[in-house]
Formats: sequence, C-alpha cells, structure tokens
Amino acid sequence: MRLVALRGRIVTDYEVWPDGTVLLGEGSIAEVSPDDSLLAEADEVHDHSESLILPGFVDLQVNGAFGVDVASESERLPELSEALLSTGTTSYLPT
Repeated sequence: MRLVALRGRIVTDYEVWPDGTVLLGEGSIAEVSPDDSLLAEADEVHDHSESLILPGFVDLQVNGAFGVDVASESERLPELSEALLSTGTTSYLPT
C-alpha cells in the first residue's frame, strides 16, 4: 500500500498540533501523529506547514448550494456532493 504523509498544523477535537502528521493510505486516514514519527513510513510527503489540516465538516442543513436546490432537484445531489467536497464538507443533510 502506498502511503502519503501530510505535514502541518493539525486540528483535533481538543487541541492543535503545530507539527503533526496525517498518514493516508488507500484513500483514507491510516494514522495521525502530533509529531514527525510517521514520516519514515511514507512513500511521499506533502508539506502544509502554512495551512491547517482539519477533519471534514458536517453541515446539518443544506437547502441548496452551487446552483442546486435540494427541494426541487434531488437528482442533482451527486453534483452538489462533489461541489461541497471542495469546501471541506464531507457530510451533509439536504433539507
């Protein structure tokens, strides 16, 4: 399995790790560390030290966005889902 490490300021539920690492493998998070201890396992490293690395956002009320009205265009929900990913929203409730 190919592993990619993201380095940067990682925001967890309760704290910010200024020099943390997120290890990604097969399209999902394999491991997270508050330091650089996972770098030796990575095949590739991306430095995001000037950025925040956050969990995906959950939006509990989406009436529409990106030109999609969820009340009248439910067939366009896949398009909306893809567009919301670009904002960091990984889960949402169409209302």
